[in-house]
Amino acid sequence: MSDVKIRRALIAVYDKTGIAEFARTLVEEFGIEIISTGGTAKHLKEAGIPVTLVEEVTGFPEMLDGRVKTLHPKIHAAILADRDNPEHMRQLKEHGIEPIDMVVVNLYPFEKTVADPNCTFEQAIEMIDIGGPCLLRAAAKNHKHVVVVHSTSLYGWVIARMRMYRDGADDSQILWDDVRSSGAFCAFWTTADYDAKVAKWLSAQDASDHQPTVDMLRLWSSDRLRYGENPHQRSELFYMYGDPTTGSLIPEYEDESPRPMSHNNYLDADAALRLCGELTRSRSAKKLAASGHVGEAQGGLVKDARTGSAGSAASTKLCFVQGGEQGARTEGGSTKLCFGASDKQEPDYSPTIRNEVLKRRKLPHWQMPGACYWVTFASAIGDLTDDERDIVLSAIRHWDGTKIDLYAAVVMKEHVHMLFAPKELRGRPGEFYDLSGLLQNIKGFSGREISQRRGGIGQVWVKESFDRWIRNEEDFSEKWRYIAENPVKEGLAPTPQEYRWWYGVDVLGIGIGAAEVAGPANKAELRSTAPAQVPAQSHAREGIEPGSCDSDKAELCPTPVCVFVKHTNSCGAAIAADPIEAYRKAYLGDPNAAMGGILAVNFEVTHDFATAVMESLQRWGKAAGAGAFFVEVWIAPGFADGAVEVIRTAKKWGQAVRLMPERMTEAADPTAMQYRSIAGGMLVQTPDLIGLNEDQWKVVTQRQPTETEMDDLRLAWLICKHTKSNAITVCKDGMLIGNGAGQMSRVMSCRIATWLAKENKHAEALRGAAAASDAFFPFRDGPDILMDAGVTAIIQPGGSKRDEDTIAACNERGVAMIFTGTRHFKH
Repeated sequence: MSDVKIRRALIAVYDKTGIAEFARTLVEEFGIEIISTGGTAKHLKEAGIPVTLVEEVTGFPEMLDGRVKTLHPKIHAAILADRDNPEHMRQLKEHGIEPIDMVVVNLYPFEKTVADPNCTFEQAIEMIDIGGPCLLRAAAKNHKHVVVVHSTSLYGWVIARMRMYRDGADDSQILWDDVRSSGAFCAFWTTADYDAKVAKWLSAQDASDHQPTVDMLRLWSSDRLRYGENPHQRSELFYMYGDPTTGSLIPEYEDESPRPMSHNNYLDADAALRLCGELTRSRSAKKLAASGHVGEAQGGLVKDARTGSAGSAASTKLCFVQGGEQGARTEGGSTKLCFGASDKQEPDYSPTIRNEVLKRRKLPHWQMPGACYWVTFASAIGDLTDDERDIVLSAIRHWDGTKIDLYAAVVMKEHVHMLFAPKELRGRPGEFYDLSGLLQNIKGFSGREISQRRGGIGQVWVKESFDRWIRNEEDFSEKWRYIAENPVKEGLAPTPQEYRWWYGVDVLGIGIGAAEVAGPANKAELRSTAPAQVPAQSHAREGIEPGSCDSDKAELCPTPVCVFVKHTNSCGAAIAADPIEAYRKAYLGDPNAAMGGILAVNFEVTHDFATAVMESLQRWGKAAGAGAFFVEVWIAPGFADGAVEVIRTAKKWGQAVRLMPERMTEAADPTAMQYRSIAGGMLVQTPDLIGLNEDQWKVVTQRQPTETEMDDLRLAWLICKHTKSNAITVCKDGMLIGNGAGQMSRVMSCRIATWLAKENKHAEALRGAAAASDAFFPFRDGPDILMDAGVTAIIQPGGSKRDEDTIAACNERGVAMIFTGTRHFKH
């Protein structure tokens, strides 16, 4: 790549966040000439930054209400000229054109504009950016000589690399080359994504039902897997580009297991997560809605939860280290605040590390373990309502003290600022929670909640989020004060303390006027006015044992659920008041099939629970023919330190099991489409989100189900929904005792479900059991098999021509039956 020297920069941005500070650094520190257009030039001039107008360069004024500004040879030739080509440089000189070495552009917010239901066709058209994409593409094509900056989140990153190159830091040439190459990639990705969104919107305008006739599926490669479903097949894991959906199976940290996830592991883990999540939400949703507890968001200074008193300059000692120490801690009566990096310290950006970062979807932002970060992300849907800002602040605050140390945050009408440091992983010194995963948690939860409240509008947040790490105390103080004063400068409140969506821990005694206002004494006092549910989190941080729910903290401890999945079908599932009892029942559902399966639980795994699982054979025995027991993948909201140690050391198989921390309590995203390839095409459908829609259920027999039978019918119905069709599921006392999956005839599924129950020593449990069918019974032969085995309550969609025969069969034997009116085929 070429030298770092930049003489002229073209800046034309719609979002002006941070642009004045960035431009000032370019001018004052590097002597770069700034060329700019209309509103951007005005903004920079008002900030006291010298600017050359584009029209002065081109000799031609802006025209057509700003539609034509930079589309001129003197701009595009200055960007596209190959500096290594003498003929290109001769032509520039002949026409009096000076090269442009940096292009800073962000695009009109088209997606945000059309998300407004009041947006007119004319308004949408005016928000289609033409010049911006042209400039980005030109600079990206010539990135060997031109730096392209497409996002406000890159300003700090680019400046840091320029300083490193100027100062001759180690690997600075490699890093600067990466600025150019990754900037080019991101620019083309941005313009492609932008064009796809415009095309999708335009296609919807011509459709009678206003549904888009075109779409572009955007995927991001993550990992090459060992092989596919079979060793002779290749497989790769891709993530959906944009905000992750519920149950995205994106681990928040790299588990230390030496065995990577396989293609089949991911399929089974996905099935286990979806079933466990649905059972979790079905049992806790009503109680959560009634309690209204999600951690109240309030403005004002709060006492430092790590020291127990309001922070002050006198009691705080600063240190700047690279990894290892991080966050605020008490030493000898004073607070020590560590950020993870000094001005001169940088992470190891070796080619190996750079390739790993590229593979794991963290470009273009290098992350430094243990650093304190300044983060900004913006709304893609216009102004947020008060309730929506409550949701966002609750989502941010939820991770404070567990996965992050949150020093300051503010939720403005259209954007969010955060100042925080990821915490060290429990039991893993020097390793920290991943920044990308944390932001996915915060943005993913709040985005889904807001999207659903607005009727499923899709992406809520602009995806560029990370700005840079904090370098020193002055940098920290500047950003902390900026967050605190932001609502005041915008005229939203007379003081930060009076702004409902500001939060700050004044560990440096910075003070912002009314600093004596302490606000809530600790996080336990925080309650949110938003009726939304916060993400699932460790029970241990609130001192709650799994299964011992109290009304104040119900969202942190839903009724314990355990699920075993084999080949995407449940072979064990149970609900109980005690986690170990729920596991015992799930394991005994089919011990033979549980061996080598996927285990999912909806509570934090404690030392005692981990011990019980590792001792499954000793405690509860094994099925005939099963010579051992092990788990391939273990999914839970969290794993306590002692639990991980037990898992890894108690049995040999524990060294290889993959531990995946995943949330269970969030509702599925109704806008997340499901894709399935077929020969020459793709099938796309909305997700099956209908669960216990009991208001539509009808008892069609003479006998009503008992209360106990109703509980088992609900459980059987949800498990059946997640079982391959044709599916028959039999449950008793909160436990799956037989599952007939994927058969060509429904009567065969009935035979298999009842046979498995008997084979696994549940013959007695069949008497009085409940059974579910994912689709209607075409004949009475299926129900007859279930009733012969002892089933006394059946739930099915209904709708067969012979429904009356099935109802009559049930009435003959005093069996209760419910019609749901909803089918749950799963192919």
